[in-house]
Amino acid sequence: MTNALTISGLTKSYNDFVLDHVSFTVPSGSIVGLIGKNGAGKSTTINAALGLIQKESGQDSKLLILDEATSGLDPVIRDDILDMLLEFVQNEECSILVSSHITSDLEKIADYIVFIHEGKVVFSKPKDELIEQYGIMKCGAAQFDALERADIIVYRKMDYEWQVLISDREKMQKKYPKAMIVPATIDEMMLLYVKGEKG
Repeated sequence: MTNALTISGLTKSYNDFVLDHVSFTVPSGSIVGLIGKNGAGKSTTINAALGLIQKESGQDSKLLILDEATSGLDPVIRDDILDMLLEFVQNEECSILVSSHITSDLEKIADYIVFIHEGKVVFSKPKDELIEQYGIMKCGAAQFDALERADIIVYRKMDYEWQVLISDREKMQKKYPKAMIVPATIDEMMLLYVKGEKG
């Protein structure tokens, strides 16, 4: 299957920011949501993919649109691609990369979610997997201390509880039957990654 867009090992450095070996694909016929807070690297990633800014060279770096290197794109073709990205075409063969920090809209339309934070891809996963399997465990201090660290993706201490992002609600509910585990929105996952600490 052809990918509409392939980004591999994309690196770009500025004085106060580094896009650090970003890698993900946009499969043909899919809608991929690129999420992250302002300044996370979303626009830099898209601009580099389209050849609008110069990426840093490196043997592991690869940018392909429909399996063609973007560095060799004719400027007219590149402009056509930019125009095409501004249109929404409902066609099974079209692919769309949507960059946003408004995740509620992406939950409705995206097939895949790529989350970028501080210049790095945190995850690139099917949206349905995130919505159906991931969750937030809410617990007190004693219960938090009893958790196995391998079960914690990220956590955050709130005023009256700990919030823990987990990747498999059903498995964790069986393992920790007294824990309160709730489904997580994409926005809640992103907020936990941004404001929380790794397990």
